[in-house]
Amino acid sequence: MGASVLEASGFGANSQDNGCTTSPPGLGVELGGSFGDGDALQKNDVASGILRTHAREEGVEVDLLLAVGLGRPQKVQKGKEKKTEQPITRSSRAGLKFPVGRIHKMLKGGAAENCRVAATAAVYMAAVLEYLTAEVLELSGGVSKDQKVGRITPRHLQLGIRGDEELDTLVKGTIASGGVIPHIHLALIKKSSKK
Repeated sequence: MGASVLEASGFGANSQDNGCTTSPPGLGVELGGSFGDGDALQKNDVASGILRTHAREEGVEVDLLLAVGLGRPQKVQKGKEKKTEQPITRSSRAGLKFPVGRIHKMLKGGAAENCRVAATAAVYMAAVLEYLTAEVLELSGGVSKDQKVGRITPRHLQLGIRGDEELDTLVKGTIASGGVIPHIHLALIKKSSKK
């Protein structure tokens, strides 16, 4: 079968007893061995490259030569390459930016030893954390815009949180380098006396 394929492709002209000791016509390179086993061509990359070049010039399919056993098999790309699909994360399924998987892992690690944590608990907590973060950033971003500054500092966070009544009750702790809210008690203000 190998000889008929090779003869059809034009390489059987110089073969003797199903073995080729000379190169295909016009190459002038000694290949050695037979085309059927492909041992000599696999050991000799130069001869394999010359054979491929000659096959391209003659219009012979290189894939056909590889199927017979000529040269090293190479990856043949037909069409477009398949893109490896990224796994769909639980955050993207829920439409969140916060990592649901990481929060679930932390919930399981912080829970009691025999306590189980539902998958929806992590989604709920991630949604609440994302909402609170967005709210704080919106308020502190507004404060930084009012002061015509491009960077949010702890002072802006402090002013934004203390300016909102609900967040002020939620966040009771102090914010490092946040400063104090500007406030002067009414009793300390001097009354202007009219005489």
